[in-house]
Amino acid sequence: LGVRIIRQEAAHCGLKPQFSILDASDTVQIVADISRDSDRANAKVMQWQISGWKNAMITPEEAVQRADNELAASAAVLYAEYERTLRAYQAVDFDDLISLPVRLFQEHPEVRERWQNRLRYLLVDEYQDTNRAQYTLLKLIAGVRGAFTAVGDDDQAIYAWRGADV
Repeated sequence: LGVRIIRQEAAHCGLKPQFSILDASDTVQIVADISRDSDRANAKVMQWQISGWKNAMITPEEAVQRADNELAASAAVLYAEYERTLRAYQAVDFDDLISLPVRLFQEHPEVRERWQNRLRYLLVDEYQDTNRAQYTLLKLIAGVRGAFTAVGDDDQAIYAWRGADV
């Protein structure tokens, strides 16, 4: 759904409709390149931290303020440059497939309304594994009508390590 929204609303997102979606290996390489650190393990840890911030809807500016250790501080400094690099490549990472539609709907009420009217009923399965960005996207799409059904079992929540929050 996020890909479809971004492709159809690419101009509002500062992208061309033919943007690329980078996989985990590509994003780690970008972090390694901009950090000038040849240790891919460090780059992977920093990319994971950036991913966590994106899933929590934390901006690069907020990440700098929230960084509470040396690794997080390094990742926070890279976060803004990482975002600029993705846009320069006309690319998104997997986290952007949720966070970009959220920002789009928050900043452009007319676009949000169009999608709310288009997606009148929603069914969400495995709701217990929803993270903050996904929850925010659901709220924005459901709007005031709130016409959605969610199926989940908090005893089966397995994605806390990925930011899911029952």
